[in-house]
Amino acid sequence: MLLADTKKLKVLEMSIWRRVERGGWKDKETNVDVLQRVNGTSILDTIWRRQIAGFHMFLGMMIF
Repeated sequence: MLLADTKKLKVLEMSIWRRVERGGWKDKETNVDVLQRVNGTSILDTIWRRQIAGFHMFLGMMIF
């Protein structure tokens, strides 16, 4: 995943969480505060975990 893609995903994710929580874009809130308030994990963390899990499965098939 390219750096530009990760930045776009972060922006999209935070705008969605702010919209869901009815927080305005003018509210002075950090992204970390928003994620803590919704008790969520980042979309990028989920993507990276799934990519790593898929890679481990691939290595397992190659070894056995």
